[in-house]
Amino acid sequence: MKKLFLPDQADYRRTFEEEREFMRQVVEAAGADVGPNFTPSERFYDAWRRFPSDDASRILGLIGAGEFARRFEGSLRRAHAWILTIIRDHLRHLATVLDPIDEVTSGGAQNLVHWSRGELGLLGPNGHMDDELSQVCSIADGWGDDHDLIREESLRALTLASKFQRLGAVDDWGYVTQDMTRLNELCSARLWVGRKVVLTINYAVYKDGDHRGQVHPEVQITFGKEHANATWDSEQRSQPVKCRVVKDGEVTYLVHTKSRPKDLEATVLKEMELDPKSDVSKCRTALDRRGIMHVLVAIGVAGNWRVATPDDNETFAVLVRERLWRPPLFLSDRTQWQNPESHPDYKRVKLLGRYHRVSFRAEDIEVRPSVEHQIISLITLLSSLEARTTLNHDVYRAERVKRVLVPMLFGGNFARLGL
Repeated sequence: MKKLFLPDQADYRRTFEEEREFMRQVVEAAGADVGPNFTPSERFYDAWRRFPSDDASRILGLIGAGEFARRFEGSLRRAHAWILTIIRDHLRHLATVLDPIDEVTSGGAQNLVHWSRGELGLLGPNGHMDDELSQVCSIADGWGDDHDLIREESLRALTLASKFQRLGAVDDWGYVTQDMTRLNELCSARLWVGRKVVLTINYAVYKDGDHRGQVHPEVQITFGKEHANATWDSEQRSQPVKCRVVKDGEVTYLVHTKSRPKDLEATVLKEMELDPKSDVSKCRTALDRRGIMHVLVAIGVAGNWRVATPDDNETFAVLVRERLWRPPLFLSDRTQWQNPESHPDYKRVKLLGRYHRVSFRAEDIEVRPSVEHQIISLITLLSSLEARTTLNHDVYRAERVKRVLVPMLFGGNFARLGL
């Protein structure tokens, strides 16, 4: 009998605070004198495997200190880049005081380990700490010394890198993309017929008010060169859309596809949140690393075409349940919680299930990664392109970053800088 592995149920998930505490133990243990035969990298590797022992550390416990160091430096580069991206995209007005300390943002794992232990080296103060600010610089708002922050910022980068490392161990990016390729091959074999088509969509959006950027319901959506007249409170738009073709008897669906594997940053962001359904302090589980989206664009019956609406989502879902969701795909009755940032106008049908396959590591292991399948209509998609609310995914994700990540990552900076 094959052993069973479900990546989303692996025991690597923990809160940022818990992971940071483990990394604090790692950097302390990595500084211990265990004899001349152990390099700093080997001590760090050995400590990471033990604090704590979980699915990720057990998997990476077999690769050796050299390979681990190479991978961890890659994770650390991603952590540095992500921190800078968050500041640039969400805290731009504070970028000149929140940008990580120069030596931290350019530092490798060994430097950050030393600084996390308080071994500041060249960052020691070069002046008199009891100087009066007014005598040193009369125009300054306050002292901007980094000595209290270097430990915190160093440990922050190491913690994010460690979370990337653990996720990558139990659900490797290469495996995610291989699974996504197979999912889309199944869609091609079971749903799509003929060649892709491109059609131009003409519509109008609200130009002012709370619904600014959303599709205006009083202006008819048309195809091709024909434009409907805009109203006084709307602006016209045109959008070319590439579609797949689905046939169901006399009914033809034109479907735009948006299949995206969820990268490390997006997955870690989702799993930073606490699960509201859990009675204990437990992280959420990302079930959508393998996510496919089908956007219903137009529906034709006997040569008569109309724009798809949210009311068509469930009808199409019945069709894909029958055609697509059969072995090796298996539907689940599990549903996800409603995100606080979700906009009420985001109309969708969400199907959750699993893709069954043999492990890429060993033939005696069966892996069943989770799959999310969303079905939305063209109206929802077009509205999301320009909406100033969380109907727009960029706004939606920004709200989550500001709610979840910013206080977690920059709380110490805010406190010390009086922001």
